[in-house]
Amino acid sequence: MKYKLGILVLLFNIGANANSAHGTNQFEFKVRIPATVSGCVADAQNLATKFSLSAPNIYHAHGRCVASATFVDQGQTFTVDTIVVNYDSNSELKVYTATISESEESIANPFGSEPYPTYKSCIDDLADQARVFLQATKLQPLALSCEPKNSDYALVIEAVGTSRQNVYQFVDDAAQIAHDDQWFAWISNKMQSAGAHITKKSGNSVFYYAKRPINISSHQIVRLYSVEQCEAQRDEAVALYRQLGAENSLAACHTQGLENQKVGLDILTTIEDTLYSDYGAQSTVYFSFQDCMEDRASIERKAKASGVFPFATFCAADDLNPGKFLVESFQR
Repeated sequence: MKYKLGILVLLFNIGANANSAHGTNQFEFKVRIPATVSGCVADAQNLATKFSLSAPNIYHAHGRCVASATFVDQGQTFTVDTIVVNYDSNSELKVYTATISESEESIANPFGSEPYPTYKSCIDDLADQARVFLQATKLQPLALSCEPKNSDYALVIEAVGTSRQNVYQFVDDAAQIAHDDQWFAWISNKMQSAGAHITKKSGNSVFYYAKRPINISSHQIVRLYSVEQCEAQRDEAVALYRQLGAENSLAACHTQGLENQKVGLDILTTIEDTLYSDYGAQSTVYFSFQDCMEDRASIERKAKASGVFPFATFCAADDLNPGKFLVESFQR
Protein backbone atom coordinates (compact mmCIF):
# COMPACT_ATOMS: atom_id res chain seq x y z
CA MET A 1 0.00 0.00 0.00
CA LYS A 2 1.41 3.38 -0.96
CA TYR A 3 -0.93 5.59 0.99
CA LYS A 4 -2.40 5.40 4.38
CA LEU A 5 -5.83 6.70 5.34
CA GLY A 6 -5.23 8.91 8.35
CA ILE A 7 -8.71 9.99 9.38
CA LEU A 8 -11.41 8.84 11.69
CA VAL A 9 -14.99 10.00 11.51
CA LEU A 10 -16.51 9.73 14.94
CA LEU A 11 -20.11 10.12 15.97
CA PHE A 12 -20.36 11.31 19.55
CA ASN A 13 -23.60 10.03 21.02
CA ILE A 14 -22.86 10.09 24.72
CA GLY A 15 -25.68 10.67 27.15
CA ALA A 16 -29.41 10.35 26.60
CA ASN A 17 -31.07 12.87 28.88
CA ALA A 18 -34.02 14.51 27.15
CA ASN A 19 -34.35 18.30 27.35
CA SER A 20 -38.05 19.06 27.64
CA ALA A 21 -37.68 22.75 26.72
CA HIS A 22 -36.35 22.04 23.24
CA GLY A 23 -37.19 18.37 22.77
CA THR A 24 -33.47 17.66 22.55
CA ASN A 25 -30.99 15.22 24.03
CA GLN A 26 -27.83 16.00 25.93
CA PHE A 27 -24.48 14.91 24.53
CA GLU A 28 -20.87 15.13 25.65
CA PHE A 29 -17.71 16.13 23.79
CA LYS A 30 -14.45 15.32 25.62
CA VAL A 31 -10.95 16.43 24.67
CA ARG A 32 -7.45 16.53 26.15
CA ILE A 33 -5.60 19.63 24.96
CA PRO A 34 -2.39 21.49 25.82
CA ALA A 35 -2.87 23.92 28.70
CA THR A 36 -2.69 27.65 28.01
CA VAL A 37 -1.91 30.68 30.17
CA SER A 38 -5.66 31.36 30.38
CA GLY A 39 -6.17 28.33 32.59
CA CYS A 40 -8.29 25.22 32.30
CA VAL A 41 -11.59 26.84 33.37
CA ALA A 42 -11.30 29.67 30.84
CA ASP A 43 -10.23 27.24 28.11
CA ALA A 44 -13.29 25.10 28.86
CA GLN A 45 -15.56 28.10 28.46
CA ASN A 46 -13.84 29.14 25.22
CA LEU A 47 -14.18 25.64 23.81
CA ALA A 48 -17.90 25.61 24.64
CA THR A 49 -18.31 28.92 22.80
CA LYS A 50 -16.46 27.59 19.72
CA PHE A 51 -18.56 24.45 19.87
CA SER A 52 -21.79 26.47 19.93
CA LEU A 53 -20.69 28.46 16.89
CA SER A 54 -19.76 25.32 14.95
CA ALA A 55 -23.36 24.16 14.45
CA PRO A 56 -26.74 25.98 14.49
CA ASN A 57 -28.67 23.25 16.29
CA ILE A 58 -26.78 23.34 19.59
CA TYR A 59 -28.37 24.57 22.80
CA HIS A 60 -26.87 25.30 26.21
CA ALA A 61 -23.28 24.25 25.50
CA HIS A 62 -21.35 24.28 28.74
CA GLY A 63 -17.65 23.56 29.15
CA ARG A 64 -16.06 22.33 32.32
CA CYS A 65 -12.51 21.57 33.35
CA VAL A 66 -12.28 17.93 34.43
CA ALA A 67 -8.59 17.62 35.23
CA SER A 68 -5.11 19.00 34.61
CA ALA A 69 -2.06 16.76 34.38
CA THR A 70 1.63 17.70 34.35
CA PHE A 71 4.29 15.49 32.79
CA VAL A 72 7.92 15.63 31.66
CA ASP A 73 9.05 14.84 28.12
CA GLN A 74 12.69 15.15 27.01
CA GLY A 75 13.50 17.15 30.13
CA GLN A 76 10.71 19.70 29.62
CA THR A 77 7.55 20.02 31.72
CA PHE A 78 4.14 20.29 30.06
CA THR A 79 0.52 20.43 31.22
CA VAL A 80 -2.55 19.04 29.49
CA ASP A 81 -6.15 19.81 30.39
CA THR A 82 -9.07 17.43 30.07
CA ILE A 83 -12.20 19.36 29.12
CA VAL A 84 -15.79 18.20 28.66
CA VAL A 85 -18.41 20.15 26.75
CA ASN A 86 -22.00 19.14 27.50
CA TYR A 87 -24.50 20.34 24.93
CA ASP A 88 -28.15 19.88 23.96
CA SER A 89 -28.96 19.12 20.35
CA ASN A 90 -31.74 17.71 18.19
CA SER A 91 -29.30 15.16 16.80
CA GLU A 92 -25.81 13.91 17.40
CA LEU A 93 -23.00 15.92 15.89
CA LYS A 94 -20.48 14.42 13.48
CA VAL A 95 -16.97 15.19 14.62
CA TYR A 96 -14.26 14.88 11.98
CA THR A 97 -10.81 13.91 13.26
CA ALA A 98 -7.58 14.26 11.28
CA THR A 99 -4.52 12.47 12.66
CA ILE A 100 -0.91 12.87 11.60
CA SER A 101 1.30 10.11 12.99
CA GLU A 102 3.69 7.35 12.03
CA SER A 103 1.80 4.48 10.41
CA GLU A 104 2.50 0.78 10.81
CA GLU A 105 3.74 0.75 7.20
CA SER A 106 6.29 3.51 7.80
CA ILE A 107 7.39 2.00 11.13
CA ALA A 108 8.42 -1.15 9.24
CA ASN A 109 10.59 0.95 6.92
CA PRO A 110 14.12 1.72 8.19
CA PHE A 111 13.55 5.33 7.12
CA GLY A 112 10.28 5.58 9.07
CA SER A 113 8.59 8.96 9.20
CA GLU A 114 8.29 9.63 12.97
CA PRO A 115 6.79 13.10 12.35
CA TYR A 116 6.65 14.03 16.05
CA PRO A 117 9.33 12.31 18.13
CA THR A 118 8.78 14.68 21.07
CA TYR A 119 5.78 16.41 22.61
CA LYS A 120 7.28 19.84 21.94
CA SER A 121 7.81 19.08 18.24
CA CYS A 122 4.12 18.25 18.06
CA ILE A 123 2.70 21.26 19.91
CA ASP A 124 5.04 23.59 17.98
CA ASP A 125 3.39 22.40 14.76
CA LEU A 126 -0.22 22.78 15.88
CA ALA A 127 -0.72 26.29 14.47
CA ASP A 128 0.65 25.41 11.01
CA GLN A 129 -1.33 22.19 10.85
CA ALA A 130 -4.53 24.02 11.86
CA ARG A 131 -3.98 26.48 9.00
CA VAL A 132 -3.65 23.72 6.37
CA PHE A 133 -6.56 21.81 7.94
CA LEU A 134 -8.87 24.82 7.53
CA GLN A 135 -7.72 25.40 3.95
CA ALA A 136 -8.17 21.76 2.93
CA THR A 137 -11.26 20.69 4.85
CA LYS A 138 -13.11 24.04 5.03
CA LEU A 139 -13.84 23.18 8.67
CA GLN A 140 -12.95 25.41 11.60
CA PRO A 141 -10.54 23.52 13.91
CA LEU A 142 -12.23 22.96 17.23
CA ALA A 143 -9.65 21.13 19.34
CA LEU A 144 -5.95 20.56 18.67
CA SER A 145 -3.94 18.06 20.69
CA CYS A 146 -0.88 15.81 20.79
CA GLU A 147 -1.44 12.25 21.94
CA PRO A 148 1.14 9.57 22.82
CA LYS A 149 1.37 6.87 20.18
CA ASN A 150 3.94 4.09 20.10
CA SER A 151 7.21 5.82 21.06
CA ASP A 152 6.28 9.24 19.66
CA TYR A 153 3.24 11.50 19.35
CA ALA A 154 0.23 11.91 17.07
CA LEU A 155 -1.06 15.35 16.13
CA VAL A 156 -4.87 15.37 16.29
CA ILE A 157 -7.28 18.01 14.97
CA GLU A 158 -11.03 17.80 15.59
CA ALA A 159 -13.83 19.78 13.98
CA VAL A 160 -17.59 19.56 13.57
CA GLY A 161 -18.97 18.86 10.12
CA THR A 162 -18.20 17.06 6.87
CA SER A 163 -14.70 17.49 5.52
CA ARG A 164 -14.02 18.49 1.89
CA GLN A 165 -10.80 16.46 1.95
CA ASN A 166 -9.32 13.70 4.09
CA VAL A 167 -5.74 13.35 5.28
CA TYR A 168 -3.61 10.56 3.79
CA GLN A 169 -0.02 9.38 4.12
CA PHE A 170 2.17 8.48 1.15
CA VAL A 171 4.98 6.12 2.17
CA ASP A 172 8.00 6.17 -0.13
CA ASP A 173 9.25 2.59 -0.43
CA ALA A 174 12.46 3.84 -2.06
CA ALA A 175 12.95 6.08 1.01
CA GLN A 176 14.43 9.03 -0.86
CA ILE A 177 12.07 11.85 0.09
CA ALA A 178 14.42 13.11 2.78
CA HIS A 179 17.46 13.06 0.47
CA ASP A 180 16.47 14.03 -3.06
CA ASP A 181 14.89 17.44 -3.76
CA GLN A 182 13.95 16.42 -7.31
CA TRP A 183 12.26 13.30 -5.94
CA PHE A 184 10.12 15.31 -3.52
CA ALA A 185 9.41 17.99 -6.15
CA TRP A 186 7.98 15.32 -8.48
CA ILE A 187 5.72 14.01 -5.70
CA SER A 188 4.62 17.54 -4.75
CA ASN A 189 3.80 18.43 -8.34
CA LYS A 190 1.67 15.32 -8.82
CA MET A 191 -0.21 15.87 -5.57
CA GLN A 192 -0.85 19.56 -6.14
CA SER A 193 -1.93 18.93 -9.74
CA ALA A 194 -4.57 16.59 -8.32
CA GLY A 195 -5.83 19.30 -5.95
CA ALA A 196 -4.15 17.96 -2.84
CA HIS A 197 -2.78 20.04 0.04
CA ILE A 198 0.57 18.81 1.35
CA THR A 199 0.66 19.31 5.09
CA LYS A 200 3.90 17.64 6.22
CA LYS A 201 7.01 15.90 4.91
CA SER A 202 8.74 13.59 7.37
CA GLY A 203 11.30 10.86 6.80
CA ASN A 204 9.98 8.58 4.06
CA SER A 205 6.44 9.99 4.22
CA VAL A 206 4.34 12.82 2.85
CA PHE A 207 1.08 13.67 4.61
CA TYR A 208 -1.53 15.38 2.46
CA TYR A 209 -5.22 16.26 2.25
CA ALA A 210 -7.18 15.16 -0.80
CA LYS A 211 -10.63 13.96 -1.82
CA ARG A 212 -9.15 10.51 -2.44
CA PRO A 213 -5.66 8.93 -2.31
CA ILE A 214 -3.30 10.19 -5.01
CA ASN A 215 -2.09 7.31 -7.17
CA ILE A 216 1.69 7.51 -6.70
CA SER A 217 4.01 4.62 -5.92
CA SER A 218 7.76 4.22 -5.54
CA HIS A 219 9.91 1.16 -6.17
CA GLN A 220 13.52 0.12 -6.25
CA ILE A 221 14.06 -1.89 -9.41
CA VAL A 222 17.65 -3.15 -8.94
CA ARG A 223 20.88 -2.31 -7.11
CA LEU A 224 24.23 -1.74 -8.79
CA TYR A 225 27.80 -0.86 -7.90
CA SER A 226 28.06 2.59 -9.48
CA VAL A 227 25.98 5.55 -10.58
CA GLU A 228 27.22 5.02 -14.14
CA GLN A 229 25.82 1.47 -14.21
CA CYS A 230 22.53 2.75 -12.89
CA GLU A 231 22.34 5.66 -15.34
CA ALA A 232 22.86 3.23 -18.23
CA GLN A 233 19.48 1.64 -17.41
CA ARG A 234 17.54 4.66 -16.12
CA ASP A 235 15.78 5.50 -19.40
CA GLU A 236 14.81 1.84 -19.81
CA ALA A 237 13.09 1.96 -16.43
CA VAL A 238 10.98 4.96 -17.47
CA ALA A 239 10.15 3.30 -20.80
CA LEU A 240 9.16 0.12 -19.00
CA TYR A 241 6.58 1.85 -16.81
CA ARG A 242 5.32 3.80 -19.81
CA GLN A 243 4.58 0.44 -21.46
CA LEU A 244 2.72 -0.57 -18.32
CA GLY A 245 0.46 2.48 -18.66
CA ALA A 246 2.10 5.07 -16.40
CA GLU A 247 1.35 8.56 -17.63
CA ASN A 248 4.51 9.87 -16.01
CA SER A 249 7.48 8.42 -14.15
CA LEU A 250 10.76 9.60 -12.68
CA ALA A 251 13.75 7.27 -12.44
CA ALA A 252 16.80 8.20 -10.37
CA CYS A 253 20.01 6.68 -9.03
CA HIS A 254 20.37 6.86 -5.25
CA THR A 255 23.11 5.87 -2.84
CA GLN A 256 21.68 7.08 0.48
CA GLY A 257 21.09 4.43 3.07
CA LEU A 258 22.15 1.43 0.99
CA GLU A 259 24.54 -1.05 2.54
CA ASN A 260 28.00 -1.45 0.99
CA GLN A 261 27.41 1.83 -0.91
CA LYS A 262 25.37 0.15 -3.63
CA VAL A 263 23.37 2.40 -5.95
CA GLY A 264 19.64 1.87 -6.26
CA LEU A 265 17.75 2.32 -9.53
CA ASP A 266 14.57 3.81 -8.08
CA ILE A 267 11.39 4.93 -9.79
CA LEU A 268 8.40 7.10 -8.95
CA THR A 269 5.35 6.36 -11.04
CA THR A 270 1.61 6.86 -11.28
CA ILE A 271 0.68 3.17 -11.26
CA GLU A 272 1.00 0.39 -8.75
CA ASP A 273 3.91 -2.02 -9.08
CA THR A 274 2.82 -4.92 -11.29
CA LEU A 275 6.21 -6.53 -11.97
CA TYR A 276 7.96 -9.29 -10.04
CA SER A 277 11.66 -10.08 -10.20
CA ASP A 278 13.14 -13.56 -10.36
CA TYR A 279 16.25 -12.16 -8.62
CA GLY A 280 18.50 -13.69 -11.23
CA ALA A 281 17.13 -17.24 -11.08
CA GLN A 282 17.59 -17.67 -14.85
CA SER A 283 20.93 -15.86 -14.98
CA THR A 284 24.55 -16.85 -14.97
CA VAL A 285 27.07 -14.81 -12.99
CA TYR A 286 28.94 -12.12 -14.95
CA PHE A 287 32.35 -10.68 -14.19
CA SER A 288 31.62 -7.34 -15.87
CA PHE A 289 28.67 -5.01 -16.28
CA GLN A 290 29.23 -4.91 -20.05
CA ASP A 291 28.96 -8.70 -20.34
CA CYS A 292 25.78 -8.63 -18.29
CA MET A 293 24.16 -5.95 -20.46
CA GLU A 294 25.07 -7.72 -23.69
CA ASP A 295 23.71 -11.08 -22.51
CA ARG A 296 20.24 -9.92 -21.48
CA ALA A 297 18.65 -11.07 -24.74
CA SER A 298 20.13 -14.52 -24.20
CA ILE A 299 18.66 -14.67 -20.68
CA GLU A 300 15.24 -13.69 -22.04
CA ARG A 301 15.38 -16.55 -24.59
CA LYS A 302 16.43 -18.96 -21.84
CA ALA A 303 13.56 -17.85 -19.63
CA LYS A 304 11.00 -18.23 -22.41
CA ALA A 305 12.30 -21.73 -23.18
CA SER A 306 11.58 -22.69 -19.57
CA GLY A 307 8.03 -21.33 -19.76
CA VAL A 308 8.72 -17.94 -18.16
CA PHE A 309 7.95 -14.88 -20.29
CA PRO A 310 9.81 -11.87 -18.87
CA PHE A 311 8.44 -8.43 -19.53
CA ALA A 312 11.84 -6.78 -19.01
CA THR A 313 15.39 -7.52 -17.86
CA PHE A 314 17.88 -5.40 -15.91
CA CYS A 315 21.47 -5.98 -14.86
CA ALA A 316 21.92 -5.98 -11.09
CA ALA A 317 24.64 -6.42 -8.50
CA ASP A 318 24.98 -10.01 -7.30
CA ASP A 319 24.63 -9.88 -3.51
CA LEU A 320 26.07 -13.38 -3.12
CA ASN A 321 29.12 -12.65 -5.28
CA PRO A 322 30.40 -9.13 -4.51
CA GLY A 323 31.61 -7.23 -7.56
CA LYS A 324 29.79 -9.51 -9.98
CA PHE A 325 26.45 -9.19 -11.80
CA LEU A 326 23.20 -11.01 -12.56
CA VAL A 327 20.41 -10.44 -15.05
CA GLU A 328 17.11 -10.05 -13.19
CA SER A 329 14.01 -10.91 -15.22
CA PHE A 330 10.73 -9.14 -14.43
CA GLN A 331 7.29 -10.43 -15.28
CA ARG A 332 3.70 -9.51 -14.59
